[in-house]
Amino acid sequence: MNGRVAALAALLVALTVWIYAPVWNFGFVSYDDAEFVTANRGITGGFTLNTAAYIAHNPYYATGGPFTWLSHVIDIELFGLEPRGHHVSSLLLHLVNVVVLFALLRRLTCRTIPSAIVAALFAVHPAHVESVAWISQRKDVLSTLFWLLTCWTYQSYARAPGAARYLIVLSCFVAGLLSKPIVAMAPLTLLLLDAWPLARLDRVQPIWPQWRRLVAEKLPFAVLAAVSLWLTLLSQVDRGAVSEASAPLLLRLGNVTQSYAAYLVTLFWPAGLSPFYPYRWTLNPGHVAASAAALALITALAVRVRHARPAVPVGWLWYLATLIPVIGFVQVGAHAMADRLTYVPSIGIFLAVVWAAAAGAADRPRLRRTAIAGAVIAIAALSVTARAQVRHWESGETLWRHAIAVDPSNARAMANLGATLAGQGRTTEALTFYRDAVRLTPAEPTLLVNYGMALAAMGDRDSAVVQFRRAVQLDPGYARAHLHLADQLAASGRFDEAFDHYRQAIIRDPAYGLARMNLSVTFAEAGRMDDALEAADGAVALEPSRADWRFTRAMILKVMNRIPEAISELEEVLKIQPGHTQARAELTALRSK
Repeated sequence: MNGRVAALAALLVALTVWIYAPVWNFGFVSYDDAEFVTANRGITGGFTLNTAAYIAHNPYYATGGPFTWLSHVIDIELFGLEPRGHHVSSLLLHLVNVVVLFALLRRLTCRTIPSAIVAALFAVHPAHVESVAWISQRKDVLSTLFWLLTCWTYQSYARAPGAARYLIVLSCFVAGLLSKPIVAMAPLTLLLLDAWPLARLDRVQPIWPQWRRLVAEKLPFAVLAAVSLWLTLLSQVDRGAVSEASAPLLLRLGNVTQSYAAYLVTLFWPAGLSPFYPYRWTLNPGHVAASAAALALITALAVRVRHARPAVPVGWLWYLATLIPVIGFVQVGAHAMADRLTYVPSIGIFLAVVWAAAAGAADRPRLRRTAIAGAVIAIAALSVTARAQVRHWESGETLWRHAIAVDPSNARAMANLGATLAGQGRTTEALTFYRDAVRLTPAEPTLLVNYGMALAAMGDRDSAVVQFRRAVQLDPGYARAHLHLADQLAASGRFDEAFDHYRQAIIRDPAYGLARMNLSVTFAEAGRMDDALEAADGAVALEPSRADWRFTRAMILKVMNRIPEAISELEEVLKIQPGHTQARAELTALRSK
């Protein structure tokens, strides 16, 4: 690496660090961080057999992968649940991605300045803040590293094909799939690199036989990609995250068209970024038509300049192809789009624009200087915007207040702010946002459940029951709604009705350990100790490392006068949590009898 290249790489790193330096003092946010990291009992124990079992049973939970889980576990081993270390890990991965992208493009094209500009745009773009500053999106930065390494090793293979080099490329690809299944699109990007800049097509020879050979070369990648995507889809179905997939086909196609255009606008004008964009259930036909026309026009222009400016169609197709799994053909979740999804696709747009400008300025020194000056100004402006965007991720409260400022009708943002405030004990404030969220979206079961939980925390049990009943009526398969309704009914002494809803929660989600344990406690309160023990057994079997559940089971055994079993269970509690004073006191008392 010569001095000029090293200086550019150092400048990229310094600029990126300046943008993301505030994350050093950030915490976790109330947006999946608890579910995936801080309150995820499957991984918070660090490297244990229970952790391995959890990862094996939840490999593609929430579209992450086993390697992503392992990265979180490593952070927990190193830093515990101190957020600073987790943030630094994500930032380091982003920094590595920036430098690797710069080196990769320079290696592929032998062009230093255009490669540095593309890497800089990738490093500083505000839409990428979500992937870096949000700990739950570790899968983005980690999977992209393996994606870029797949391209890097593929360049070596393409220059000198061989079985060993092929296996290295395939290994990097598999590592990417094990980080996030979106890497399934990597074989398409390799085909694009075959066209440019690797130039593996000989224009003198017939084209189609060459394409068939290159496609056949990628078939093992395609098979692995298909398996990964299928496992991911099954995981999302199990989570209930694809309920919106029942949206009419025309609606989904309209959303796909508008999303492609909207992401493009975001890359050129990143204003009004939000952590959540509600799904569009009604579309303006004019907007859809305009988006389709714009996409068609860009595609036609890319095809027209394919010989003179090959980077343009390659970059454009990179953008279109890498968004395919997340663009909404199958709707996952309640969002219409997400800034984080541009992390890899944006590379294609940056590549097309920068190389088109570089080609246009070739042999024109004045125009070249103007183009470089324009790039520097754009990078500077994006950097300032990105640093401001980073600060919105300081906490759950700052994040959701920003989202509401961007879109005052964003019901999900209001509900999430309510949940954040409720988690801080500011329940009265939370109720205001919950009410507004339910007013805007009265048929959203998750919002009703959150509203009901806040009402219950304020002691308004009757109103809470009303909200939980509405949620159950809207979505009879919503296990969480059944659980909270059952809890409130049990607290009111309406045991029989509570039992029914606990059972419904378990039927809807057999792995819902909390529902089984709360059912156990309610059985015990009703004096049905045999049933209480059976339900507790089921909960403990699902999460044997839960010391609190095992203690409850021990107390049930004590009431049933099964003292030796109660002693044995209390001993297990103390193995899991040696500081459990209540368990130690009960154990001492039972042993003294």
